[in-house]
Amino acid sequence: MIMKTIKYLGLLLLITLTANSCMDEFLQEEVYSDLSPANFYNTEADALAAVSAVYNNFQYFGNELWDVGTRFMVVSEATTDIMFCNWYMDTEGYTFSSSDGDFLILWNHCYNTNNKANLVFEKLPGIEMNEELRNRLIAETKFLRALTYFNAVRWWGDIPLITEAIEDFSGIENVSRDPASQVYDQIIQDLNDAIAVLPVSYDNAADAGRVTLGAAKTLLGKVYLTRGMGGDPATANASDLQAAVNEFEDLMSDPYTYDLAADVRDVFDYTQENTPELGHIFSQQYSQGLGYEGTWIAQNMQAMELEAAWWGYSAPEDWLQGPDGFAHSWEQTGLPDDSTWYFIPHDDRLLYLFEDYNNMMWMHWCKKWQYESYQGWAEHPQNFTHLRFADVLLMHSEALNELRSAPDAEVVAGINRVRARANVPEYDPANWTKETFRDEIQDERNRELWGECHAWFDYVRKGMLVERMQAFGIEFIDEDYNLFPIPQQEIDNNSNLTQNTGW
Repeated sequence: MIMKTIKYLGLLLLITLTANSCMDEFLQEEVYSDLSPANFYNTEADALAAVSAVYNNFQYFGNELWDVGTRFMVVSEATTDIMFCNWYMDTEGYTFSSSDGDFLILWNHCYNTNNKANLVFEKLPGIEMNEELRNRLIAETKFLRALTYFNAVRWWGDIPLITEAIEDFSGIENVSRDPASQVYDQIIQDLNDAIAVLPVSYDNAADAGRVTLGAAKTLLGKVYLTRGMGGDPATANASDLQAAVNEFEDLMSDPYTYDLAADVRDVFDYTQENTPELGHIFSQQYSQGLGYEGTWIAQNMQAMELEAAWWGYSAPEDWLQGPDGFAHSWEQTGLPDDSTWYFIPHDDRLLYLFEDYNNMMWMHWCKKWQYESYQGWAEHPQNFTHLRFADVLLMHSEALNELRSAPDAEVVAGINRVRARANVPEYDPANWTKETFRDEIQDERNRELWGECHAWFDYVRKGMLVERMQAFGIEFIDEDYNLFPIPQQEIDNNSNLTQNTGW
């Protein structure tokens, strides 16, 4: 494999012109000798490889997150009341700083990925190839750039918005931060461009995992919801919230076939991945047996089960059994000489997706990444899901609740579908106010989406991060923590970059 690397001390744009080896057919590597921009972007195969390189960044990004940079996307949930991790206590306590190297990993991922995307937009129009395929590949890449910038703008707020490919140092040394509003405009433009081209589904099984029309519409709805909420429900933008509702409702009818799996365990069955009828919309693709091409999620989420190790991610007992956690009760064995009490879950998610709920009462391990045939580190074949239909239903209820003066039957419809699948009682809107149901929707999101990288984003979007973290015991936190610090190395190398307030 030949790659071209251009390193700048500011943005550290590691520019890879071709794909690394990948797990699925559409991500397979092709080896070139003496590769350069001049002799690479010439054929249809080159175009496919260039787009695969962008997809591939998400595969490696996932493993980076779960190895080094993970805690700022997933273990950030530890800083709320629903996650615990033994070896990242600085994250749980929010005692990290702008010099933490993991922020630089996230920053570099964003600009590395988007530079690969920008190269696609620059080079593919000049390749002689099937025009329909070219347009589709560009649309897929627009989605991937939008997803990357969406993460970045939520992490850091104002950021450099770079939409042209960087192949040398010229013009990159003194980049400044652009307003978050401008970044959101670009994200929405990219997604609308993608929506105009992307197919509902792919006929070729080798294309499983590619971006679809439904994925673009789901992400667009989430973008509108996030921008519309703006961190403060009191000043929410009704136009954005309605736009989000429109996107989510489109996904609930033809031509889309998204649904909830009847059995919650099927959602996380690696043999049934990429199935719309089970709720899959867009996932990071992984495979086993190709040498670290699997996800590291299993080792981190299930280390206790897989390797009898002390590390892993778990939910604390006070959340699981608390008022915001799952439905449960205690029962005795019934034997006269046995006073043992057993924890009885009344929610299928707790029953099937959390490990050892009877015997390990102080914490519960996540079973969403369950794989019985463990064969070694990073050999787990299960995908990591970015977008799924349960999330759509919960976001639909959230947006409608903000648009209405009080919950009604339409507001609770989506969230009740999720609860019905978990075999727990449905909500009666008469029992809630707009404000109390806002919090309850979040509690239901925590129960349904635990460990899937949503909670921190949710809390910031709704302006509840400070309240929930203070309730957890992180008393010093204030509104400055709604954004991460710009990596200090970037600021040291570029005087035009400024730091977020409080860092």
